[in-house]
Amino acid sequence: MTIAQMSHFYALCQSGSYTQAAKQLYITQPALSKSIAALESELNLRLVERSTRTVALTAAGEEFARACEEMLEVYRKGVNNARTAAGDISGLVRFGLPRDRVCDTFAGLRRHIEEEYPNLRLELRFYSENGLLRALDDHMADFVLAFGRPRADNVGRQSLSVSQICAVLPGGHPLAGAGELSFSQLRHEAFLVPDYKISGVEFDTVVTYAGRNGFSPHVVQEADSIPQIFTMVACGCGIAVLSELYRFSAGEHVVFVPLRDIPPSEEHLLWRQKEGSPQTAPEWEEIELTPIEFSLLEVFLKNPRQVFNRLQLLENTHGFAFEGYERTIDAHIRNLRRKIEPDTRHPRYILTVYGIGYKFGGDSHA
Repeated sequence: MTIAQMSHFYALCQSGSYTQAAKQLYITQPALSKSIAALESELNLRLVERSTRTVALTAAGEEFARACEEMLEVYRKGVNNARTAAGDISGLVRFGLPRDRVCDTFAGLRRHIEEEYPNLRLELRFYSENGLLRALDDHMADFVLAFGRPRADNVGRQSLSVSQICAVLPGGHPLAGAGELSFSQLRHEAFLVPDYKISGVEFDTVVTYAGRNGFSPHVVQEADSIPQIFTMVACGCGIAVLSELYRFSAGEHVVFVPLRDIPPSEEHLLWRQKEGSPQTAPEWEEIELTPIEFSLLEVFLKNPRQVFNRLQLLENTHGFAFEGYERTIDAHIRNLRRKIEPDTRHPRYILTVYGIGYKFGGDSHA
């Protein structure tokens, strides 16, 4: 059994897909399948069920996945400690970058690293906005550039830039020539948002600020990528609400108009701190929650131990329930757990009730 085989199996467990795991590992899908089969043969155990469309682990596979996570972390720490002891700051550093926007802040950061640490080798990996934090959590990236201020355990952060939130309009739109807009002026618009699996920030922003201005947004379509949104905006299918950082990849047929009543968005460099590193804040600290995260926590605290399905939580947090959007709750739960749970792998407060939804409090095997 090799480190590569364990890495392949752990990546498969984390992604839930042979296709996605192969992409993350930069190998072909047949090569990944062959590696997993060889691992099973060596262990004389079946780790993965092959009768289902999605990847499902056997009981032995689930246990081995936990062991792999621990062994890979020990291996990584051992290599880093050995290099530090040798006084050689070298090796591979994996940067996770957003795939759909230009990161001009990274250019300066890269130059600094290359000048100060010439023996370091940088590897760039590209993810959706939501995928960036998962890559950090799953040890697929050492550093990531992401929006927001996640409060995950043992995650350090450094603010790199602040960007204005804008309405993205077709060039011929009546509001395209405005110097700035208020969100209330978008009341009668059709909204285009990224698929929630890619990024949930835009959908949450539209819903939150529409609610604050007394209307329900008319979301007409989810897009598979930010470039697809630009194409649809240019064709007059609707408008979008995005950071101005996307402007550089938007093309000439759409216009970015700042929204004055939405606070700027921060871009941070995030990294995992070593275990035992000093905390960046005291034991009692203020936790920043988004409006939807706050609403979720409020619902749970007012109804301890009550089980809610996803549509009920969507109704309580957004004021209405979109069919097909109930899975957005999973992303909010994941982000909220990062902020309030001591260990997100073994939640104590927000518990999953399999086949139904979530509840607050209760025993750990619910």
